[in-house]
Amino acid sequence: SPIRDEKVIASWNGLMISAFARGAQVLGEPSYAARAEKAADFIAWLENAKERFASAPDIKGKREVIQEIKTKWGEFVSGARANYKALKNPSTGSS
Repeated sequence: SPIRDEKVIASWNGLMISAFARGAQVLGEPSYAARAEKAADFIAWLENAKERFASAPDIKGKREVIQEIKTKWGEFVSGARANYKALKNPSTGSS
């Protein structure tokens, strides 16, 4: 499998969260603050899931954590895609 730099992925997430938080401050847009908070909560949840995976006593427990991560990650990606579309064309929320 390809090598992945976790620091870059974390950095991108941090930049996105920071951009939404700053946008909320500068533009006075509460929905941007909500997006920043939701993304930060997801990152915190994911870190907890990694710890639960590492401490799972058996393969069944690990599979359950993996399925939960896949589900949550899909939700996060769908939300990020919707945010991108809304920012690309604020009047309609589509591209």
